[in-house]
Amino acid sequence: MNSKPIIFFISLMALTLVLVVIFQLKTDPFQNVPAKTQQEQTVSHQADAAIGLFSDNCARCHGSFGEGKGRNPSLQGNSLSHEEIASIIRSGRGEMPPFHKLSDEQVHILSALVEKMQ
Repeated sequence: MNSKPIIFFISLMALTLVLVVIFQLKTDPFQNVPAKTQQEQTVSHQADAAIGLFSDNCARCHGSFGEGKGRNPSLQGNSLSHEEIASIIRSGRGEMPPFHKLSDEQVHILSALVEKMQ
């Protein structure tokens, strides 16, 4: 029996496999995935900022998800407007202290997040 055709066939298959692997490694699997639009990037940045601000300033008293903690009220299911929420953040209410250190933009971002908890 002549083993040359079998060796040739195996070599050809190995070469084909190597070429397929090389092609796959050089091809970007995300090339057809569209890049985020400017608006999507902005929304993503605002969401990250809101979560960070909430964690740093609100979660200790209102819970990680705004569910309330101890005597501190839940922020979920509130019926306050964006402006009312912003006013409470700036001026405080009841036992909640005012947050003067927050910029207008930060207050706006937090107010939007709490408003979405409705």
